[in-house]
Amino acid sequence: MKHSEIGTYIGEGDWKTLQFVTNDFDAYALFDPLYSNPDEIKVLNDNTVKINTAKQTLNIWGVLCERE
Repeated sequence: MKHSEIGTYIGEGDWKTLQFVTNDFDAYALFDPLYSNPDEIKVLNDNTVKINTAKQTLNIWGVLCERE
């Protein structure tokens, strides 16, 4: 499954801050903190997350996603 959203990102070392521009986007729903590791993903608000790009895998909703 692939999911696509429009937004911007900035880099800060190994972390990328992604800001999604879709009005109805809910970062808390997609990147649920209950199912992710804070060393991988940090939800900052409804449309902004930080992702650790040094990791080879991320857990999204308990699903292990590998880097391509």
